[in-house]
Amino acid sequence: MSISSGEYDVGTLDQLVGLSDDLNKLDSTAEGVTRKLVQYFGEVLEDDKSKLAENLHVGNTILSNIYSYYYYDYDYYYYY
Repeated sequence: MSISSGEYDVGTLDQLVGLSDDLNKLDSTAEGVTRKLVQYFGEVLEDDKSKLAENLHVGNTILSNIYSYYYYDYDYYYYY
């Protein structure tokens, strides 16, 4: 009996752990940059901070909707 695990471009366990560490660093960096951009954007709006949330977009989606209605696209990320 033969079981196919598919083809993965991961390599060794050490490489996978290294990629995981890199991903954590990139995630922290991206979060920091995003927080700074929101802070600067809030400073530009000055007194009208109520418009901050409605002006924050990722693509064509309002930022708060991304966190409220997140879904994982199994068809896109599933390995057959």
